[in-house]
Amino acid sequence: MKKIFLVLSLLLSFLFSCISFAAAPSLDDGAKLLKTSERILLEKELQRVEKEHGIRCVVVTRKSIGGAVPGEYANKLNKQVYNDAPNGAILFLQVTEVRKWYISTYGNARAAVVGTDGVEYMSKQIVPYLKKNEHKNAYMTFAQRADELLKFKNEKGEAWTPDSQETDPTELAILGGAMVGIPSLVSGFWAKRRRKKREEAMSNVNFSKAADPYLNGDSFELTNESNKYLYSITTTHTESDDDDDDDDDDGSVSDSSSDGDCDGGGGDY
Repeated sequence: MKKIFLVLSLLLSFLFSCISFAAAPSLDDGAKLLKTSERILLEKELQRVEKEHGIRCVVVTRKSIGGAVPGEYANKLNKQVYNDAPNGAILFLQVTEVRKWYISTYGNARAAVVGTDGVEYMSKQIVPYLKKNEHKNAYMTFAQRADELLKFKNEKGEAWTPDSQETDPTELAILGGAMVGIPSLVSGFWAKRRRKKREEAMSNVNFSKAADPYLNGDSFELTNESNKYLYSITTTHTESDDDDDDDDDDGSVSDSSSDGDCDGGGGDY
């Protein structure tokens, strides 16, 4: 009887743990910002990152958090809800009512996204999408940048920093564009050079910067001049001189709620 009771207790414990895990999906779109098709794509991407790195990669949206501090709210979710992965968690929170975002890291995942530089490497690519209400793109970018920083940490043994000797994707894109553009520039240069040589080879053609040699000044005389203006409209547009607001919501970190367990940073959008 005791053995049966023990087996039942273990089964119930396992069942409750499964229910608890199911109640905390990695995508919690409380603000209802995503379409069904977008949710499916994002969930697959989050699961891919989680499986590869042994973490929870989480996106949480809320219309309101009742006046709570976004960073503290995100850290609490990480420590109390998404603490079931061996290598910790990285969580992106968006609160639409106050137009705030926050990235919180917990456990071993903290070692991959270090300080303001680590957060801003992600957020400066995410926030432009938030400002345009392209929410799916913002969250997919979050998952992909988290994956990138975690891979860097695993391969290099240290977190990415601006001084890291690693070419980031933006630099690679610029380099690729240069490699494509250089042949075109060389081709255009030689074509121009060939055309100039052909012109120089023609003995009956001389180059002149001005048209004076071809005109007879005595052949034209202005006898009358009349200018009429029917309408004159002037429009003005005033631009704000305050650039500080633009800097604050370009993905820069302006808020931090780091504690003994969680790091991260957040700001406006």
